[in-house]
Amino acid sequence: QAHEQFWRQLLHGLASGAPTQVSLRPERGVLEDDSAALMEAEVLDVDFKALPGVRVEATATGEDGSVAPLVIESSGRDDGRYSLRVDARAPGLYRVELVARNGEQEIGRATTHLRREAGTLEQFGSWQQRALLERIATDTGGRYWPLSDIAELPDAIRYSRAGMVERQTFELWNIPLLFGLLALLKGAEWLLRRQWRRL
Repeated sequence: QAHEQFWRQLLHGLASGAPTQVSLRPERGVLEDDSAALMEAEVLDVDFKALPGVRVEATATGEDGSVAPLVIESSGRDDGRYSLRVDARAPGLYRVELVARNGEQEIGRATTHLRREAGTLEQFGSWQQRALLERIATDTGGRYWPLSDIAELPDAIRYSRAGMVERQTFELWNIPLLFGLLALLKGAEWLLRRQWRRL
């Protein structure tokens, strides 16, 4: 059966899988400091043709159980395509589930996930985030310096107690007082041993 098995596997590899009747694809799986998640949904009939005029419902649930607001809009071309906009304000993982119904009959369901991350674009943005800098200065006991007060900065640094501290390590024999004390102790030991005749 080697010949038949070869052609069977070859045809199986060339054949593409049939699409599902209801599909939901996010534009981006990970949102970096952006709360708007765009998705595209498609609803097909049993012959995998566009099925217009169906009722589409969707829910976006965060990992804490909260429901994120979303908006569903049809493409307006009766091609069975819909666009979803999820407002993922809080960071975390979101589960988006879409249900398509034709009257009271359910056509199918589609589920996808997306992750909302916060604090990532700060490393790449070239703009100044003043609110963040002021909060860091307040929490650490510092001060935010606007560009208009930059002339006062050198004097403030000069008299500040929060300067850099340089740590230096000295060996004991590099300190004259300790070196003299060691020499005095060794000399006293030598004199005592000579007096006691125990050299």
